[in-house]
Amino acid sequence: MKNKNLLYLLLTICLPLLYTALSSNSSGRAGQSTIGCNGGGCHANNNAATVLTIAGLPSGGYVGGTTYTLQATVTNPAYMQANARGGFNITCSQGTFTATTGVTLVSSTEIMHGGAKAMSSGSVTWSISWTAPTTGTGALNFNFAGNACNGDFGTNGDQPNIASIPLSEASTSTGPTIVSATATNITDVAATIAASINANGASSGATVEYGTTTAYGSNAVLNPTPFSGTTATNVSASLTGLVMNTTYHYRIVAASPAGTTNGSDMTFRTGFPSATADIEANNIELYPNPINDKFEVKMDKEIVNATLTLFTLTGKKIALSAERTASNTLRVDASQIASGVYLLNMKLNGTSYNQKIMIQ
Repeated sequence: MKNKNLLYLLLTICLPLLYTALSSNSSGRAGQSTIGCNGGGCHANNNAATVLTIAGLPSGGYVGGTTYTLQATVTNPAYMQANARGGFNITCSQGTFTATTGVTLVSSTEIMHGGAKAMSSGSVTWSISWTAPTTGTGALNFNFAGNACNGDFGTNGDQPNIASIPLSEASTSTGPTIVSATATNITDVAATIAASINANGASSGATVEYGTTTAYGSNAVLNPTPFSGTTATNVSASLTGLVMNTTYHYRIVAASPAGTTNGSDMTFRTGFPSATADIEANNIELYPNPINDKFEVKMDKEIVNATLTLFTLTGKKIALSAERTASNTLRVDASQIASGVYLLNMKLNGTSYNQKIMIQ
């Protein structure tokens, strides 16, 4: 009878100790991510000395449906001893976890350690596989409960903590879309660049870069600016001070807070000064042509004002001075001009005339 009483006494004392030892070195406990490891009275109160981090979260926000490999880490420099252990419980408000080595999948949104893991130099890490929710879900949150344990198979001396780690969704908005671009109203020294741009819902602005090479070098603002909306807006800019008979490169650059879009390189070519009237139809004589050293311009009426300009076929501009020999006649000295074919632009009495000439 005494032996039975002694056995009963030993079981009464040892079984609770054995339970404590096993439970303190358990495979974890679910439902602790927001309240911490002290939530069920198992461990001490949360302690800021234990730092909980999740590495691998995309800094620019998650992309819907993408699977990320994350590293959940429990760190406490006070737990450097050989038998120090760590554990965790994590839940996510959106997205799904999948099982990985050393991790127990409680549900698609909850995981925990699959057995207390040895700490190394006061730190322990688990690899986690998490798939982001569908696009448009928005911001979400990870709740992380972690524990740094001294490994004595009891609850005394352990330092748990909790962390709430937010994660935003990556922006799905895009920069402006350049629908079309054209060069119009091209003259010898000017052109208009017109473009159609979709701002994609963000306040946007646009410029045209232009120049004689793809390095451009000049730019002009396209108006109206700023513009917004989700349909194409027509914008334009007038380019002036261009060189005659020259090929210009241009491209549209549209920008908003969502990004910058560079359009394709395009070209246009300026022309020669435009004529508003025909020489023959207005009884204007230019002789001789071809020219040796001098030539004359004669009208059938008095020449009140006149400006004569010579252009090479590559666009070089040569100013000419004329001598009035009669009220309706001008004489021009071309003896110092190199031989070749030229375009002569004559502004006579406010009307512009063009004539191709040859100097011998």
